[in-house]
Amino acid sequence: MSNFFSKGPNGILSGSWLAFFAYAGFEQITIFNDEAINPNRDIPLTLFIVLIISAILNSLVSLVLVNLSPLNIIDN
Repeated sequence: MSNFFSKGPNGILSGSWLAFFAYAGFEQITIFNDEAINPNRDIPLTLFIVLIISAILNSLVSLVLVNLSPLNIIDN
């Protein structure tokens, strides 16, 4: 845990910048507002469900990639 900030704040900011753009496309769901039966309920519910599913999948992929990589590659 002591090497968590080994790259400094720039490493954390670059990772959060990439995560922001990974989730930025969810606003495209609101395009279908006219086609929804009950848009006041359906659009927020859809956004919430898609966000939760994407966060779970993104976390699982990250865990698998970190566990598959040798420690000397991750630590550089």
